[in-house]
Amino acid sequence: LRAMRLNNLAALQEEKAKLAAAYSGAFESVRANPSAVKSAESGMRKALRDATSGLKETVADNMSALSAAKLLNERLIRALSEAVATTLMPIAAYTATGATAPTSSATGWVPLAIDNRI
Repeated sequence: LRAMRLNNLAALQEEKAKLAAAYSGAFESVRANPSAVKSAESGMRKALRDATSGLKETVADNMSALSAAKLLNERLIRALSEAVATTLMPIAAYTATGATAPTSSATGWVPLAIDNRI
């Protein structure tokens, strides 16, 4: 997401879902049998705590990046919508007496193409 490699996003989402399911299953196993963790050597327990802490940080970073991307997309779409609406505003023309009279734009359609390049 940070590198704007959006082509890989679908594959990453699939991998994230698998990893989240595996984590959830392991977490439920530990919850069902807490003595397994308590009886593990202290180095293993520390590694588990460190991994859990790292996962929490990664999830928080991911949520922050997704929120920023969502906000950016919303602002971009709003700006595009406003630009298109401005384009479709009535155009003033002169009447035979020299007064301005609103006329509508020709078709009401504006071609627009959006991709992920910046």
